[in-house]
Amino acid sequence: MNFSRKITPLCFLILIFFIYYFFACRSLYFEDSSEFVTVSFALGIAHPPGYPLYVLLGRIFSLLPIENIPFKINILSGFFGTLTIFFLYLIIKSISNSEILAVSSSLLFAFTPTFWSSSEFAEVYSLNALFVAILIYLVVKTKNPLLFSYLFGLGLCNHHSLFLILPAIFFIKNWNKKKIISSLLLFLFGLTLYLYIPIRAGCSPQLDWYGPTNVGDTIKHITREYYWAPGSRARTFFIFSQQLRYFFTTLLHEFWLFSIVGFLGIFLCFKKERYKMLLLLLFISFTLGVIVYTNFPLTKIEWDLSKVFFIPAFFIFTVFCGVGLDFCGKKLKPFFIYPVILGLVFYIFSKNLSSCSKRNYFYVEDWIKNVYKTLPENSAFFVDGDTETFSLAYSQFVDKKRQDIEIYDYYGNIFPNIYEKNFPEIDEEHQKKIRGKIIESCLAKGKLVYLNNISDITLSENYRIEQEGILHRVIPKYVHIEKRKFDYTLHGSFEVWTNEDYLTRFFIAQTLFFVSTYEENDKLLNIVKKLAWDIPEFRLGIARFYTSQGLKEEAMRELYEILMLDPFYKDTYIDLIELLGKERVEEAHKIRKKMQKYCPE
Repeated sequence: MNFSRKITPLCFLILIFFIYYFFACRSLYFEDSSEFVTVSFALGIAHPPGYPLYVLLGRIFSLLPIENIPFKINILSGFFGTLTIFFLYLIIKSISNSEILAVSSSLLFAFTPTFWSSSEFAEVYSLNALFVAILIYLVVKTKNPLLFSYLFGLGLCNHHSLFLILPAIFFIKNWNKKKIISSLLLFLFGLTLYLYIPIRAGCSPQLDWYGPTNVGDTIKHITREYYWAPGSRARTFFIFSQQLRYFFTTLLHEFWLFSIVGFLGIFLCFKKERYKMLLLLLFISFTLGVIVYTNFPLTKIEWDLSKVFFIPAFFIFTVFCGVGLDFCGKKLKPFFIYPVILGLVFYIFSKNLSSCSKRNYFYVEDWIKNVYKTLPENSAFFVDGDTETFSLAYSQFVDKKRQDIEIYDYYGNIFPNIYEKNFPEIDEEHQKKIRGKIIESCLAKGKLVYLNNISDITLSENYRIEQEGILHRVIPKYVHIEKRKFDYTLHGSFEVWTNEDYLTRFFIAQTLFFVSTYEENDKLLNIVKKLAWDIPEFRLGIARFYTSQGLKEEAMRELYEILMLDPFYKDTYIDLIELLGKERVEEAHKIRKKMQKYCPE
């Protein structure tokens, strides 16, 4: 019996890790993932707050004798994801005392789309979930304030959202004056890992975000002073209610039919058991706390990027599912309820597999290849965007590809700093002018200059910008250039791409859109429309393309469809109002009023 109790969780862990390992991304992934791969391998300084714990653990995994460097660090997330599932299993087992229920409930969370996907590439969210899981387990089972305090401080060296677990300290019973002092010291000791930032910055690593070598700069880096200010966006009750709606809509999507037993579990947690009240309080903390702190914009792309912050809330909701299933198991016969649960879990696995698997994800790698095909030897490239900048940093710093290219990023954090001071200290117009001057100096040296974003550049009237391949080229005003043909690299086909997740389709559509407009390929543009039917950014791009071609009605049709799809995308209103102009004043006035409601300043 004891052997059986030990072997079950072991087999369970091996199964989960094998699935995460098998479906993990074999290459670079988009957004911050490429940065974490690069910074872990190079032991650099990541974007604020620096994530020293993840960087150091990533460096250890980069030494594994398997496949390539991105894959080695990608499976770090799968490893943490597996341990998170194990502690979830322990928590639910302590509540239900049922092996089958604990395993099936934990499998449910393992295969929810957001957590499963985040366990397949380099990112900090599965490690953050692991700290949440361990800290909840400590409160429920051991009530050890000393270990809790140390791990709390250490966990904040990975992700600041962990501070939302603070209500848990009120459920640790055995506090006294001596333990309070000891706990505070251990908490501060856990935070000492942040010393990595000034120490390593002093060694001038290749990727050194802001170069925080002194106390003042280090504090600014850790507190994200220069990076992102959530309070800068408008806060209204309407926006807050819509953010809540987005959260609960996603919750229903994550848990499907299990949402019913999850809400039953929440109802049952209104009883007086301390651990149940703890879970209820933490669920509220990790839901409302994240919404209030991030105040995420209500666009599809921003929501897809923001929902990973709710993984701790989804974790706790799974425990509610366990409570609800335990109640159902006691009311119904186990031989009936358990096969149904396992069947539904298997259905969720098969339902989410195509969107969560990153095994065949090579789109970022393809983008790098296509950029290099576009850039002639010894040219200069001004890159904008997280995915684009971080993936090129990996290619330049780790793979040592195309060292002949002179690369500048718009923020001066990754490649040579063109601002001579911290980027956020300079106003926006001055930033544009500085970029323009550097571009013109490169041209004066005889270099060909390319951009992937033309909206944040101020050039003199002696130059113009023309699209060339998937990039834009800066050219002297009266110089004529021949149109070049390119052989683009892109894994998969239209049928495969349409099955990808929202953010992946966004990234693929970006390349296809540039190709279709450069080659004036209507067939390819229609593929972009089908691929990105729910992505406002590309529908807006298509509308603007129609406008440039003089197809005003087609452009307006696209814009109205975008508003039906996503009423929170401000640029749509601006373009539509401009198109309506003075000819349809009343209609433009209605659009302006709607914009003020959904997109307040």
